Parts: sequence; C-alpha cells; structure tokens
Amino acid sequence: MYKDQPEILGELRRCADEQISIFREMKYDYDSIGEGKFLSVKYGFIPPDLVIVHTEDITDKIEVLERLKKSESELKRSNENLKIRITSSEEQYRTIFENTGTATVIIEEDTMISLVNRQFEELSGYSREEIEWKKKWTEFVVKEDLDRMKDLHYSRRIDSESTLKKYEFRFINKEGNIRNIFLIIDMIHGTKKSVASLLDITERKKIEEKLKESEEKYRVAFNRAEFYKDIFAHDINNILQAILSGLELRNLIFDNYEKQEELKENTRNIKNQIMRGAKLVSNVRKLSQLEEAKGNLKKIELLDVFHSVISSVKKSYKAKNLDIRIDSIETFIFVKANDFLEDVFENLIFNAIRHNQNPTIEINVRISIELQNGINYVKMEFIDNGVGVDDIMKEGIFKRGYNEEKSIYGMGLGLSLVRGIIESYNGKIWVEDRINGESASGSNFSILIPEMV
Repeated sequence: MYKDQPEILGELRRCADEQISIFREMKYDYDSIGEGKFLSVKYGFIPPDLVIVHTEDITDKIEVLERLKKSESELKRSNENLKIRITSSEEQYRTIFENTGTATVIIEEDTMISLVNRQFEELSGYSREEIEWKKKWTEFVVKEDLDRMKDLHYSRRIDSESTLKKYEFRFINKEGNIRNIFLIIDMIHGTKKSVASLLDITERKKIEEKLKESEEKYRVAFNRAEFYKDIFAHDINNILQAILSGLELRNLIFDNYEKQEELKENTRNIKNQIMRGAKLVSNVRKLSQLEEAKGNLKKIELLDVFHSVISSVKKSYKAKNLDIRIDSIETFIFVKANDFLEDVFENLIFNAIRHNQNPTIEINVRISIELQNGINYVKMEFIDNGVGVDDIMKEGIFKRGYNEEKSIYGMGLGLSLVRGIIESYNGKIWVEDRINGESASGSNFSILIPEMV
C-alpha cells in the first residue's frame, strides 16, 4: 500500500525495531479521491511484534490556522495603512474606516470611542450615533477581562512599543451576547489616540474546542487501549507461566503411581489457570464495551437477577457448603441498569466464596431503600464471613489494574469492572468490615443504585 511512501515504511520499521512511539504531522495524497489531506499520525509499538497506527484528519484545523494567519496579516496591513493616512483629514478617516473590512474604532485617552465604522456597528448592535463620543470601550468588555484591558490601555500611552498590540478578549454586544474577539491595536503617531481593529473569532474558537474535544477523546481512547494492553499482557503472562510450570511438574510425576493424587491436583490447577485466562479476556472485553453501554440503560427487576446469579453460583461450587440468603422487605424492586448488573453480582459473590476458608460460607444480601439528596436509592449489602479486606486495601481494590496476588490472585480487573458498571448507573460502591473495626471477620460490600419506579 505504501510502496510510494518510503517515509511511512521507514517509520513503521523504526517503531518496530526501536520499540518506541513516533508522532508526526504530514500531508497525504489520496489517489482514490484525488486530493491531499493533512494528517496527525501516531505509531505505537505493541509487544511482541505489532505496530498500532492512529491517524486523525486535521485538514480543517490547518485550514483554520492558515485563514487566521491571513486575517491577521490583512488586519496588520489595514492598521498600518490606517495609521499613515489618518493624519490627513476626517473625511479620509471615514473612507478608510468603511473599507477596512473589519470592525475598527478610534479610542481617546480617556477610553471614549470617537470614531467607528459600519462593521463595528454590526458587531456591537449600536448605531454610529449611539456610540461616537457617547460610549467608552470599557462598556463592551466582560467584567473578568476589564482590568487587564485597562492596564494595557494606559500602559500603551506610556510606552506603546513594549505594550501588547495583539490579544484576545470577550466582547459584549447590545443584546448582551458575548463574542470572542481578536484585537489588533496601536497608537496613532503623535497623538494619545489609538486605533483598534476587532476580528470576531467566536466560530474559530468553537472549532478549536471541537478539535480539543476530538484530541481528548483520542487521548482517552489511546490511554484506555494502553491500559487494556498492559493489564492483558501482564496477567496473561502470569497465567501462561503458571500453566508452563504445571506442565513441567506434570511431566516429572506422570509415571509415578504414588503421586497420582498430586497429578490430579496439578491437572485441576492447570484447568483453573485456563479458566482464569478466559475470564481475563471476558473482563477486558466488558471493560472496553462499558462506555457504549452507559447510554443503553433499561428497567430491570433486581430480585430476578439475584436469583439467576445465585443459581449459577451454586452450580459452579457444588463441592462447597454455601449459605446464600437474600433479605428484602420488597417483593419487586426495579432499578435503571443493563445486562452488566449480573456481572456485578456474580463478581461480588464469587469473591466472597474464593476468599473464605470456613466450612460454611455465609453470604447475606441485604436489600433496602435509602433516601439521599432527594433520590431514592436501592442499597445492596453483600455481607460475608470470609477473610475480610484490610483497611489499607479498601480503596485500592476498586482501581483499574490493582494487583494484590495474595488476595486477588493477580486478576486486577474484577472489582474495577464492578465499580465502572455501578458508576455508569450513577451509583456508588464501597467496602466496610462486617463487624466494625474487625477487618478479618468478614466484609460488607455495599452498592447504591437509583430506584426506578
């Protein structure tokens, strides 16, 4: 595809060979549409041997900047011409003013506006008769920008050469609307007057904001992709290493009849690692889909989801003595959520089972209604008699990429997935001790989700 673009091939090779990120802006000619586009291109290395390339069309941005440069140049030329001719006569003033193409004013030392052109009338919403020798320029500036503008006004009359001649401010018109203005201003030679040209750049600012939003979305998406890559690479390497170690041990004891039970345990461990890998892939996929799912919420009956999850959990842990109870004063409870709610309950119950060494694993799901800030929330408390969560870990376990191998088995996605789902419902999640002050006596994972009547 790029045989006629050796620089692109060279950067692809360099990114792969040096394992670095490369950023550049370039013009690319599309034969298919017969025109060129300006592109922002980033090459990123993905171990072990891939290169990811992200391109963004910045043609509009480049064109806006070029137009602005041209406008600034035209404004500067207009001002220079204006300063040369303005010393002649009032009639010449009027002629020049009406043909500059931009809103232009003459400002007196006391900030009074003494002369305006037709474009300034259009910008301000006032007639010439309402402005000249009746209004000061300070009346057209938003309050937050006024002190800065006044300082420049008086500084210009002391030392015009060292005072800013080009800057932006916010302009208020007759209707009270605020416009973004690019101002070019300088002193009229031999006087205390200044001449100013005002270019309305409100639309340009909107385009810039859209470009910033686009760049921010790209940055967030790129960082998210980097996170998924790092987490996946880290955990999948751990899983593969555990499987490899298990296979090596299996070869050592395979022919030893006395170690058949050990062989069976080893086989179970390998199977568990494979299941971990499948769960990791599933969690990464769900995290990547979570942003899209935020806008697809619906009315869901809570207890139906609980019963479905509990039935599935009991089938998965037939060998364990499970005592899972649901305490709810309501028969039907509805929340605004989506299908990911099942993943939330499944993750929390699975964690309560995995981190519990008692002969009987007790999990009590207590459901109630709680009013906060005028909103009815459904509160769900997952109370277990497991190993509990240390105080220093209570915040960290919900963070993406958290990895505490002794308690989470290196899987840093489960609880971060839970938190992301709950927050997409405008809800909250936190963990407390089952018995206050006794972290080793068990945990209480609490969730708030707005009730939907």
